[in-house]
Amino acid sequence: MLLRLFERGIGFHHAGLNTQERGAVEILFRSGHLALIFSTSTLALGMNMPCKSVIFGVDTPNLNPLLFRQMSGRAGRRGFDRSGTVIFMGIPTGKIRRLLTASLSNLQGNPPFTSSYLLRLLAYVHHDAIVADEKGNPINSVANRSESALTLLTQSFSLFTRVQATDGSLQKQLRLFVAFSVQLLRHLQLIDKKGRAKGMWQLAVNVKEAPGNLLLVHLLHNGVFHSYCKKYSGEELKRKMLILLANLFNRVRLPPSFRPDDKGSYPSGTNAAVFLEAVPKDVRKHIDEYNETVLSLFRQFTKGAAPNGRLVDDRFSVSGANDDSISLFPQYLVSPLYEGHSAIIWI
Repeated sequence: MLLRLFERGIGFHHAGLNTQERGAVEILFRSGHLALIFSTSTLALGMNMPCKSVIFGVDTPNLNPLLFRQMSGRAGRRGFDRSGTVIFMGIPTGKIRRLLTASLSNLQGNPPFTSSYLLRLLAYVHHDAIVADEKGNPINSVANRSESALTLLTQSFSLFTRVQATDGSLQKQLRLFVAFSVQLLRHLQLIDKKGRAKGMWQLAVNVKEAPGNLLLVHLLHNGVFHSYCKKYSGEELKRKMLILLANLFNRVRLPPSFRPDDKGSYPSGTNAAVFLEAVPKDVRKHIDEYNETVLSLFRQFTKGAAPNGRLVDDRFSVSGANDDSISLFPQYLVSPLYEGHSAIIWI
């Protein structure tokens, strides 16, 4: 269909297109072979596609002042046109007024810290130096890489934009989280006492989903997959492995309206298993051990940073609050805990 539209000078651009299709639309439009593009917000950011006119033809909650500024800014680019035209269709007048006059929201960076991120940094710092100059001197030494890693940690965008950074609390929490992550990685035998990556670090680094990658290493250390291979074989082994890996990496929260006892509440009649089977009890035991280790380590580091070694002030003891009842991981930190919930998997 896209090729037939190209013959008429028309294209469309959305997230469902693959890289080659999106690239073709962008190149043909910039070269003047396409006169009309239908698009979603995929053309709002990071695209060099100037045009004469921009039409907003559909009202959607996702259309906010930032997207409006980015998309309307394509009309009448300097050096291309003397002026540009922005047209609204089917959008309420009140919303048009807000889009035109609203100030842009402030950008707030999220700390990039996860235990896996720190493992990648340590592996980067300690990998073999690259020798390239004519004198045989390393052009990428450990000292250079250490400086780069420290810059990433100390000059994070979040440290300049978040309110928590103004009084130093965010910096303190991040230092605490780094110390905890180092101890967790040592417990999982992914780094040695000098911070050099070892063991199954390459597996943990290349599996992007956290904390499933660290839990995968923990399960391998405890022989869970080996016991699967001894207990099952053939198609049954494949299915058991698929269910376990799907629980680690592909869990998706289902809408509350999906009920297992009511087939009319969720898509049925297909080859899809909507509700993911739970992991066996013996595997769940190792998952609980991992979570308990994570909580215990982080609670120890947090208590060590507290003035009196307590997470809850004694004055709140009458309310029943204690060190075990509070949330240890703020929303802007990625929790290394494995949290199970209802899931969907397509088989």
